[in-house]
Amino acid sequence: MKPLTLMIKPASGLCQLACEYCFYRDLRTHQTVPAKQMMSKSRMERIVQLAYEAMPSHVTFIFQGGEPLLAGLDFYQAFIQAIERFNVRHIPTEITLQTNGTLLNADWAKFFAKHVVLIGISIDGPENLHDYHRVNDQGEGTFKDVLTGLALLKTYQVDYTVLSVVTNETVPHTEKVYHFLKTLGGLQIQFIPCLDPLKNDDHDTYLTAAAYETFLIQLFNVWEADFWQGNRIGIRFFDDLIRVMIGLAPSTCTMMGQCVLQYVVEADGRIYPCDFYATDAYVLGHIEETDFLTLTTHPKAQQFISESLKRDPACQHCAVKAWCYGGCRREWTSQDDASHFKTRYCHTFQHVFSHILPRLKPIAEACLKG
Repeated sequence: MKPLTLMIKPASGLCQLACEYCFYRDLRTHQTVPAKQMMSKSRMERIVQLAYEAMPSHVTFIFQGGEPLLAGLDFYQAFIQAIERFNVRHIPTEITLQTNGTLLNADWAKFFAKHVVLIGISIDGPENLHDYHRVNDQGEGTFKDVLTGLALLKTYQVDYTVLSVVTNETVPHTEKVYHFLKTLGGLQIQFIPCLDPLKNDDHDTYLTAAAYETFLIQLFNVWEADFWQGNRIGIRFFDDLIRVMIGLAPSTCTMMGQCVLQYVVEADGRIYPCDFYATDAYVLGHIEETDFLTLTTHPKAQQFISESLKRDPACQHCAVKAWCYGGCRREWTSQDDASHFKTRYCHTFQHVFSHILPRLKPIAEACLKG
């Protein structure tokens, strides 16, 4: 079997924060029976058992939320024990966890360091920008709490990446955000465009296409200047473009030309093909009633993949097809008879790639030379 990636949501969409733009809060409104309980240890153990019984070449466990730390440290200690119990073939395994950082303490940091868990920590920029959307349930900013958690990761030498959500408020401060986030260290920075609610029609709630274009071009300009000054900062979007440019596969599915199955297991055991589509229409089954080998050929799984191929015919002749591949389907808009789609960022990517690709080529060549 190929490498297996599982996204586990032990707390489902539950979170102690109340971020205004939270995708998971919106997603729960599209589930007839939203998962409300924490994942049981027995259910988690079954996930681990089935993962290794599928005999993949590699296993990646991704813990996501809401806020996955709400499941408690005992849950993750039992998870490590389950790996030790079921991974009898010593299949290479990676563990990552995405957190808002506000619940981190020394015990968590020691645990992550001991078991080599890669942490993704969410922070949107300097205090005023971060606190614009990322607040607790009293409406108070969380910036200082996140920095406290990040300091603990550094103290205990836990590897981490930084995830930053790009909104319309970010764009006028692109350079400031970049220079701040790079001071945080970490293996890589991932900027993600803020997703509008699933049923939002104007698609301009949190980030317009024009604003995203401005952001990416300004970001590239300051990142490129740093690179040629000997200060290479890992930014996932640019790193993936370099990977494609030198003949490697991108690390993100958005640049693969079609969806792939990234099994998402909710706290209640329901399984979905993608985190963005954890809705009633895409339920593949229940962890207590199926296994990952069976789900590979599930009709809904195959339908999910085939739906991702419904590109606008114009994409076939686009000069930036090899870099865009139509973008993430979560950002598509229907065209004409609704049988084909194009990304809402179509013109954005055309302009961005025409701006950066000629300048990215010598950077890619320099990376190859080491």
